[in-house]
Amino acid sequence: MISIFKQIEQSENLQAAFRELRKAYLELTRALPKAALPANPELSAQCKEQLEAQAAHLEDTPPAKTIDAAGKVALTQFEAIYHSNRAALEERDAALKDVVTSVAEAISGFKGHGSVTRPT
Repeated sequence: MISIFKQIEQSENLQAAFRELRKAYLELTRALPKAALPANPELSAQCKEQLEAQAAHLEDTPPAKTIDAAGKVALTQFEAIYHSNRAALEERDAALKDVVTSVAEAISGFKGHGSVTRPT
């Protein structure tokens, strides 16, 4: 009798844990597309679409295979956003370096034109 009670309790604990994991996954699916930089709105839309489709498969109590697939999709989307954001930031940094270099050269040019030699 005790072992049946213990199994029921464990089953209820597993169900509660699954609900919390599903909740965490759903929160991730809502937050992850927002992490994509505005430079790539297509990626954000694609990410949102794929994650929402996976979340729909997690209704009720899906098999482990479905849960694993949803996790893999989330990781794939996370990596895509990471690489996209990194490329956008590197591109922005390169552009800023070009602007700073151009401004520095312009300032040097102005300094050269503005210097007056005084007779000794």
